[in-house]
Amino acid sequence: MIIEDYARWQGSLGDFLTQEPQRVNVSPNQIRNVLEITGMISKRKSKSPRYRGSTTKLQPGTMLVTDGKEIKVDLTSSQEKCAYNWQGIVDQATCCHTAVVVTETETAEGVRRACEESARFMGRRPEALLHDNKPIHNDQKLRKSIEPETTMIPATPGRPENKAVIEGEFGKFEQAVGNINLDDSTPENLVKSAVEEVVRAYTAGINHAGRVELDGISRMQALKSACPDPEKDRAFLENLKARQDLIRKPDWLPTMDVARLILDQGFTDFQLDHLDPKGASRLRQQACPKEARCHRCLRISFLMTLTRSWKDVTTVLSATQMTLSLW
Repeated sequence: MIIEDYARWQGSLGDFLTQEPQRVNVSPNQIRNVLEITGMISKRKSKSPRYRGSTTKLQPGTMLVTDGKEIKVDLTSSQEKCAYNWQGIVDQATCCHTAVVVTETETAEGVRRACEESARFMGRRPEALLHDNKPIHNDQKLRKSIEPETTMIPATPGRPENKAVIEGEFGKFEQAVGNINLDDSTPENLVKSAVEEVVRAYTAGINHAGRVELDGISRMQALKSACPDPEKDRAFLENLKARQDLIRKPDWLPTMDVARLILDQGFTDFQLDHLDPKGASRLRQQACPKEARCHRCLRISFLMTLTRSWKDVTTVLSATQMTLSLW
């Protein structure tokens, strides 16, 4: 079917790989494999991994690339706007982030810390550190701490592609995370919002990453571009719910409603409502096992009896027997 469709196709291969999967319900990669195996199209040439804006690729761990990135923070309660510097540093070959350093501004000390943390992360120092031409990299204290083992190399002026590996990471950060919003109305809200932002950053990064199992597109792209047919999975969902309803254990005893009425009456008769105005201590609980029910029955029956005739022993026994018979 795919071979016949492609033989009659008048457009480009790209258009065919876009439309044919919708018709035959298979992935574009599977269709391409069929066309390659049958000789309808030539096989793709294998390419070595390339990263956004990469130049000559060195061995992993040979050269690190560093640069500063301004991170904006909005305090939603005080309406104050802050900014911090993220001293990014990545491996030139793999684009792996080797350290996370945040400072108030881009400084030589921030670069030094990033290099030290990177060395600990990799277990060795890199052969070279590529940086921009800001004056902070001429700081003598910085050079004395780095250059004995690592050569500091400035990027070529007017050649932003030299540092494209780190610039690309900054661009991805803006796309996935953007501004950070913190609620500074109370210390508790500040901590909570900080945790939310950390989780948001993690999930955003995961959602934006291309996935092999999704033919190279991200989870977010796959989700937002989907147009699911509500009837396609309806039968499965209905069957699943029916099965779960059959095996789900009840969490409500048959006499629980009666017991609640008895408790409410008891609180009223003994003038205890002020101790539990919302009935929180009388909320329903999960069903107890059979061997524990008798103890609950006794407590309920005695409370029921006491609310009516606490001196009448006969009534106590009668109420207990009645409550036990309800199960």
